[in-house]
Formats: sequence, C-alpha cells, structure tokens
Amino acid sequence: MFDNFDLNSYLIGLFVLFLSISVHEWAHAYFAYKMGDETALRAGRITLNPIKHFEPIGLMLILFGAPVAWGKPVPVNSNNFRRDVNRKNAMLWVSLSGITFNLILAVVAAALFYTIALIYNLLVFNSVELSGLSLTVLTTLQQINYSLIFLNVNLAVFNLLPIPPLDGFELANRFLPDKWSYIINQYSRNIGFVLLMVIVFFNRPFSMFLGKIITPIVSLIEWPFRELSTWIFNLIVG
Repeated sequence: MFDNFDLNSYLIGLFVLFLSISVHEWAHAYFAYKMGDETALRAGRITLNPIKHFEPIGLMLILFGAPVAWGKPVPVNSNNFRRDVNRKNAMLWVSLSGITFNLILAVVAAALFYTIALIYNLLVFNSVELSGLSLTVLTTLQQINYSLIFLNVNLAVFNLLPIPPLDGFELANRFLPDKWSYIINQYSRNIGFVLLMVIVFFNRPFSMFLGKIITPIVSLIEWPFRELSTWIFNLIVG
C-alpha cells in the first residue's frame, strides 16, 4: 500500500493545500471585516494560520489524501455591513474575494517559478556548479510553485461553479428570479451533499471536466512569465 509513497511530495502537497485554502478563507474573513462585519474577526479567522480554517473532518480528509476537502466556512453576517455599502454588492465581493486571492497566489507562484528557472538556466549556462543541497532547495521550491499554480486555479474554478454552497452561486444568484433563488437556498445543504457525492463517486469525469477549464487558464497565467524569462535569458546570453 505504501510502496509508492513519496514523503517529500506528500509534505509539499499538504503545505500547498493548507496555504491555498487558508488564503481563500482569510480573504473572505478580511473583506467581510472591511465591509463592517466583525463576526469573522471575533472568531479569529483573519489569519493565515491553517488551524483556524479547518474542521476535524475536512482536516482528516486532507491528511489522508481524499479527493475532496474543504475549509471551515467563514461566518459572515451581512446585517453588520456598514450603512454606506450596498449589502448585496458587498456580499458578492466577500464571496468572490477567496477566488480572487487564489488567482493572485497562482500568478505570484508563476512569477517565482519562472524567475527561479531563469536563475538556474543562467547558472548552468555559465557552468556554475550547484551543491546537492542547493539543487534540492531549488527543486523543492519549483515543486511548491508548480503545485501552487495548479491548485489555486483549481480552487478558483471549482468555487466559481454556480452551485450552493460554492462562492460562484452568489454571482449566479444575481441573475436568478427571487423565487428560484429562494427555493435553491432552501435546499442548499442537500445540493451541497449531492455535489460532494458527485466528486467522490465520479471523481475522474468531474476532474476531466474541470481540467478542460483549468488548463487554458494555467497556460494564460504562465505565458507572460515564460516569455519574459526566455527574453531575458536570450538578452543576457545573446
């Protein structure tokens, strides 16, 4: 069972997942606070400490490598929003903040990935020998950055699905008739359970579906940094 277990990859995966989900939940908490609601602040959720953002079941699923995992929902009370903000618009911004910061994290990781690749290629071109430790550090950093790119785009795309309780439903809700919105919200827990079952029992086709969306977005994020890295390398060595 554990013949192919790679501790290094496992630890990198945990770090990337904890960081990415913590950033997502922190963003919800922070922007709710900026809109005037201190509920998440009092719950200690405006932090990147992963312990604050996971419940026992979700944490166990992550540790055992389950195909689905989640962070603890951030408590938000829109009744506490400031009077000078539109409550509906503010709730939309709070909902989309997690997705936005996942994409920002993916962009930062892509910039770091190609910066490190450029430095490494220049060192190799100039016949600079790196120690075993240096190579291990560079390889680990690249694995982390590569994983951060894909996981954060994955989280962003998944959470944009217009299905409750995902963040994308708040956006879709803006275009639904009030009657439909009310009915869907009434059954949001049941819908969420069905979504969980689809992910668990139809993980492969579901992942393939998401992959069709994720792949071009990853390519788009990577493209400017890859091109810039190549241009700088050719400029220096040429």
